[in-house]
Amino acid sequence: MTGPVDPLPRDEAAADTAAEVEAALAGLDDTDLAAHADAFEAVNKAILAELQRLEAL
Repeated sequence: MTGPVDPLPRDEAAADTAAEVEAALAGLDDTDLAAHADAFEAVNKAILAELQRLEAL
């Protein structure tokens, strides 16, 4: 028997998505999150793209 199986393959696309999310959230402060709608839109876009990529596997 081998060790635990990772259910999702770790690849460069996933790393790219994580980097996009981190970049979009960088520098946000929690004093006025509503002022950062563009950052949340970028995060949503990156997450949706990753979900679509995974669905296509």
